[in-house]
Amino acid sequence: MRKLLSITIVLALLWAGYWFVAARGLDKALNAGIEAQRAAGWTIAYDDLSVSGFPNRLDTTLTAPTVTAPTSDFGWSAPFFQILTLSYRPNHIIAVWPETQTLTLPDLGKVTVLNTDMRASAVVRAEGDLTLDRANLVAEQIAARFETGDRIAADKVLLALRATEEPTTYDVAVDATALSAAGHVITATKVNARVGLSQPLNRFALAPLPHATRVDLDNARIEWGETVVTATGGFDIDLDGYATGALTLGITNWRAALSMAQDMGTMRPADVKQATRVLRLLAASDGDDTTLDVPLSLRGGQVWLGPVNLGRMPRLR
Repeated sequence: MRKLLSITIVLALLWAGYWFVAARGLDKALNAGIEAQRAAGWTIAYDDLSVSGFPNRLDTTLTAPTVTAPTSDFGWSAPFFQILTLSYRPNHIIAVWPETQTLTLPDLGKVTVLNTDMRASAVVRAEGDLTLDRANLVAEQIAARFETGDRIAADKVLLALRATEEPTTYDVAVDATALSAAGHVITATKVNARVGLSQPLNRFALAPLPHATRVDLDNARIEWGETVVTATGGFDIDLDGYATGALTLGITNWRAALSMAQDMGTMRPADVKQATRVLRLLAASDGDDTTLDVPLSLRGGQVWLGPVNLGRMPRLR
């Protein structure tokens, strides 16, 4: 019995030593990573960085973090941010955000993000670059409030990402319920796509930030009321953020879809008027006044239906 107790005490001391060494190493690695990003031009500040969770966890808490990109057009701040890991599985990370945080985005200014629960899980490969293997994010009762007074909200948003055999390509899935904007409520939004990025998602991905270069839509579907819009196709994204490629839209109750696009600011009134004329002719030729299959060409910052210009497209970055 005494021998068993001695072995238990030794093992406990060894585990405690391992935890404290791991915690110290994590703290050192985080500070080194932050200094490296500062050297790359990022402004990163916080009131406190602490590691806790003995004996089985390595939980990092940043108090009052603020981050600003080298170009100053992107920023983020929050009361706190947590990174949680199991001490025996350090490549599986859980991130937890507070109920309120603030983003600074190009062309949009400050955006206040509210939620009741927002967390993400990520698994990185056990290699020097810490390349992302897969990740998912869940946000409950999330809302974005803009300086203009506009507001976008959803009951729940799910985002999943998985690496593919190509080092800069990822399978992406998005599922949002009760997405509301400009007085409209989109009952369901589902997107499955393969997205190509300018660089892999790894520990070097902040300098510079990766951006999308290619999107292939396996299926995208949004529903609100009796209106349904689906999309398939693919496009490249140029350095100015405009798409070049082709999409096929399936639209049920297309007049309501155009009205919502105008209300949400994604189409100008003149573009909606032009699209209405063209789609009315297309509906008449198909013999169905409510449901359409619309092949679109994306080029030169414009959306085309055959030789007809339907208007400008939004920048994608």
